[in-house]
Amino acid sequence: MATASATLNGITLLQSDSALGGGRFTYLCSLSFPAYTGSTDSANFTGVCAAINASVKDGKTRTFISSCVPTCVGPGVDTNGQAVYIGAVTISTNDLTFNLTAADGTTELTTATASQGVQLAVTVLEA
Repeated sequence: MATASATLNGITLLQSDSALGGGRFTYLCSLSFPAYTGSTDSANFTGVCAAINASVKDGKTRTFISSCVPTCVGPGVDTNGQAVYIGAVTISTNDLTFNLTAADGTTELTTATASQGVQLAVTVLEA
């Protein structure tokens, strides 16, 4: 079983509740993946909060909020033109694990060539 590790291609702030005194921030992470072989593979995005910290560069600490599971908000495409989505996400401290799926979010892709542009919304708590 191989793990297709995500490469982070960009981070954009989508939403913040800071004007209301809160500390929740939602970022759009654009990801790319190497080739993926369905049932024998899984995918991951490691060091997520550290990657956001490095991008934002404001000295704050970011952590996942357990009730705010990251969600795929837009497909990427592989080199054959196949749409690539992220399925159900599992949070482990600062890392995410998931399958690459079809649009329904549950049907794991049986195969995908290298893909890019997969969009993941990640909500974190900033302190």
